[in-house]
Amino acid sequence: MLLEDYALKHHLKTNYIPNVLYKIKRPFVKVDEKKLPVLKLDIDQNNFNTLEEEINKRLATSSIQWTNRKKWIKANISFEGNKYEIKLRLRGDLSNNFNRGYENASYRINLIGKEKRLLGMDKFSLLRPSQEFNIYGYLHYSLNNLAGIITGKLKYVQIEINGKENGVYLIQEGFSNELYERYNRRGFILRPKNDCNENYWNISNGWLPEFELYEQNKVFKDSLKSIEYNSIIKSLNSLTPSSVFDIKKFSKHIALSELFMGHHGYVCHNTKLFYNIDSKLIEPIAWDLSYSSPEVAYFALLDKNYPKSFHQVLSQSPVYQVLTSDTNFLSAYTNELYKLVFDADINMLIDSFYTDITAIEQEVALPNSGIYLDTSFIVKNRNVIRREFAFANFLKIGYSNESQKLYIENKTILPVKIFEIAHNGNALFCNIFLKPRERYVVSSIMDKGEVRVKASIFSYSKELSIQSHSVD
Repeated sequence: MLLEDYALKHHLKTNYIPNVLYKIKRPFVKVDEKKLPVLKLDIDQNNFNTLEEEINKRLATSSIQWTNRKKWIKANISFEGNKYEIKLRLRGDLSNNFNRGYENASYRINLIGKEKRLLGMDKFSLLRPSQEFNIYGYLHYSLNNLAGIITGKLKYVQIEINGKENGVYLIQEGFSNELYERYNRRGFILRPKNDCNENYWNISNGWLPEFELYEQNKVFKDSLKSIEYNSIIKSLNSLTPSSVFDIKKFSKHIALSELFMGHHGYVCHNTKLFYNIDSKLIEPIAWDLSYSSPEVAYFALLDKNYPKSFHQVLSQSPVYQVLTSDTNFLSAYTNELYKLVFDADINMLIDSFYTDITAIEQEVALPNSGIYLDTSFIVKNRNVIRREFAFANFLKIGYSNESQKLYIENKTILPVKIFEIAHNGNALFCNIFLKPRERYVVSSIMDKGEVRVKASIFSYSKELSIQSHSVD
């Protein structure tokens, strides 16, 4: 009987046995930390004091008060035989970017000098790998890059601060023209003009916020870019989402974000977008994966209320709200998500980055997890999504005696299309799309009787689900 328990066999094969073998093998596998290049950061005493004062000020005030006060200091970097003069400031709104002292803080860095480049970049961040979900973040960005999504360069390095060893940090490329020119794209980068913190998280449902430019002076010096910017900004909210957004790229990007719980980059004020002059469409930029601390993200699958899924971030993302108003996006997104969780060989994709992972995993393992790269985390989330596609009763049909109205609720994280609503034998043919977890109120049905609904998971399935509900 034991061997007939499929769930147990699956757990033993995919989780328990691989972890036991890994722990047996691990003590005999030596990771050469010297494979990671050393970046030396030197800050003179006056600027070092200023940095510590800034950290203390941020810890003593709310983020709304210091978000727009970004104090830069000067410092120097030595890397791979080259020296660079830099400007440096703290990076990040959340306190976990700086509440563990300067030796664990996240930094934004600009090189001083027009011709200066470090790994081809003049703007980048230095941050602990945990701020980007450790190895899982590295995989998320790598897979986005493979899918043709604009993704910043990533490089793990050993850090020394004023001659003192400071462990492993991640270099993450900043936003500049080098970011998209590597993808042979022409255009400019956009971000919301009004930060959500300033607006206390109030965003207009179905409307995009006002956008402003990154590197505004550079864009306005280019007559073509300037004309395109003024044109797109004026027409953003008067066009259909399909004529504004690159639906194909967004559907791939958001499907990957769903697998890795990486929607934080589209919470209102985090949003960064690229406008492609040639396609005249807005594209996603993969960045800022982790929704909160890495510890929370790792165990988020255990918490039903944690905003890890697409539908849970909808209320905080104007871009997501606009996209889900377009059936072309809903169809493309559902198909991309289906292909990702059913067709893609996740383990094969991960194995393609094995060399890089083994060189860094000892230093960037998830805190308190007791494991290193555990693919069962990704597989578990993949299986959660798979079950949504196989959900037989994906609609909840109910009747409120108080309001005397029937409602139909989408119980899944996938879009649903309703074809027909029948009441006491009278059919109402319709074309209603329900967003993930959305509720639709049928105000026309007031009396008692049987209600039958024909619907399907939108786009991927040809099978109709017929569900009945008796209005008592």
